[in-house]
Amino acid sequence: MRRPLRTVAAVVLLTAGCAAPGREAATEADVPVPRPLSGAVYFSATEQTALRDSEEALVRACMRDRGYAYRTGPARDA
Repeated sequence: MRRPLRTVAAVVLLTAGCAAPGREAATEADVPVPRPLSGAVYFSATEQTALRDSEEALVRACMRDRGYAYRTGPARDA
């Protein structure tokens, strides 16, 4: 008889300890994502696509100037 009572008491105490009354839980938008170098090298998907396209155009032009054919590979998800 004591064992179920202890189990219920432990569950109630653990559940009550996890709930913070009067405060809302932090949402994902509220918590900043840590990024190296203060995010200086973090780019959005749109920026990554623009950077890749620019890099591919420069490589293609350089290769063409040297007489090589350069084919752009398929883009990957950012």
